[in-house]
Amino acid sequence: LGTAVIKHEVTVLDPLEVFGSNGALSKMSAGELTTPTFFLKELPPQVQALKQAIVDADCYVIVSPEYNHS
Repeated sequence: LGTAVIKHEVTVLDPLEVFGSNGALSKMSAGELTTPTFFLKELPPQVQALKQAIVDADCYVIVSPEYNHS
């Protein structure tokens, strides 16, 4: 890459924030979605913004902690 500067725009979606008390999905769910959003005719503005952020992404990196029985 030489001297080229590459910049990336990163959006972090933390489940604790998304499903938390003021999160986009806080009024729709208690930590899980029982109805996929594409079945719903109208979505709250926060959910629309979250959905659009996911649609607009070029790629996804999903990070999950390792569960090692400790």
